[in-house]
Amino acid sequence: MSYIPVRIRNIRIDTVMRLRDHILSAVIALSLCGASFAQSALPDTPSHTQYHNIVRDIAVDQKTISTAPGHIHKNDLKWIIPISGATAALIATDRRSSGALGPSSTRQHVSDDVSQLGATYSTFGAAGIMWAVGRWNRKDRLQRTGYEGVEALTDSSIVVLALKAATNRQRPGSGDHDGAFWEGGKSFPSGHAIMSWTMASVVAHEYRSRWIQAAAFGTAGAVSAARFTGKNHFASDALVGSTIGYLVGRYVVHRHLQEVSQNP
Repeated sequence: MSYIPVRIRNIRIDTVMRLRDHILSAVIALSLCGASFAQSALPDTPSHTQYHNIVRDIAVDQKTISTAPGHIHKNDLKWIIPISGATAALIATDRRSSGALGPSSTRQHVSDDVSQLGATYSTFGAAGIMWAVGRWNRKDRLQRTGYEGVEALTDSSIVVLALKAATNRQRPGSGDHDGAFWEGGKSFPSGHAIMSWTMASVVAHEYRSRWIQAAAFGTAGAVSAARFTGKNHFASDALVGSTIGYLVGRYVVHRHLQEVSQNP
């Protein structure tokens, strides 16, 4: 007779653990998508290249990002509600969606190749080249984009490392393949997704050409998808990483625009 209560208790514990995971995802989405980092009425015109202190800029960024949850406004709900809901829904179905991907060497190879576009050396390398070429050819916007790219990528690196350490989520191929949090993994969020979307966001907010924006976001989207199809991450990992990356890139560009407008 004692077997039944023990089984019920185990079911309850499992339910509580899963609920805790869902709450975690919602809180993270709420905090980091809260979303436009308290930006309102920022200028929408290109800034002029100025000399910056990269260490100071990153320190200012980190202070703003870390205190963002305390500056959430009603307008941010249009980000918070859908992102939180989508994240919770994806976490609830992550094991099923990841498990639905059967073995395929072709898909794996393609996913691995596309993923390299979001690697640290690829994104920082692209930003560094843009800065160097822009400086050499006196192309202000290109140089500025490269500088902001390095700054934003550094910001995102700090954020993603902190979140991975805090959540410890297992990857799809680890443990019971259920993506459990606080089990010694580094799956949440996707580092490749956050880096590719950070760089894409910087480029897209500096260059208003639809073709450039489509190429930037299309590449970032492909990287995020590849992290899922390659079974390196769950869909929720890619979604949160993509969202954070977009917002960090947007924030860095707009902060520099604001500085220029205040100190022309």
